Amino acid sequence: MSDLTRNDALRDLLAVMAALRGDGGCPWDRGQTHRSLLPYLIEEAYEFIEAVERESEAGMREELGDVLFQVVFHAEIARERGAFGFAEVARDLAQKLRQRHPHVFGDSPLESAEAVNAAWNARKRAGYRSHLEGVPAGLPALQWAAKVASRAADAGFEWNREAEILDKAREELEEFAAEAGRSQTERAALET
Repeated sequence: MSDLTRNDALRDLLAVMAALRGDGGCPWDRGQTHRSLLPYLIEEAYEFIEAVERESEAGMREELGDVLFQVVFHAEIARERGAFGFAEVARDLAQKLRQRHPHVFGDSPLESAEAVNAAWNARKRAGYRSHLEGVPAGLPALQWAAKVASRAADAGFEWNREAEILDKAREELEEFAAEAGRSQTERAALET
């Protein structure tokens, strides 16, 4: 598809969304808010996942459209409030992708997916105050647990043998006991 055709398709989609929300548009679409649309965003993401798992090209195409509709819908609601619009979302995403890929858009070449992943995780960790920062609390329980386990492993909490786990647990308990035994004044002095 040529750039002109892509641009025309995007302009058409944005015009359809504006018409749905505009005067004389669809009462249901006009009544939606960011909050009321949240279940649909999650549902459409899961429907796309299902299409991928079925290896259905037609299903993926349709469900990606539904996911994109959610993005366009939320951007239109924000545009109506004067907060931001689709163009700002797209521009910010392009900027973020350039920043996250210095091996492509800068002078830091990386030759393997593993090297890219390691560099990415290091950049992310540098910006966090906590290893759990950025883990969405609303993730389904198993996804949340996997994300927390991955972050724990990145922080050095990953072992292959039970003895290693017990050693680390003892070490942490000793540190806790030492800290608990200190007075408030000693703790304050250590923090400065």
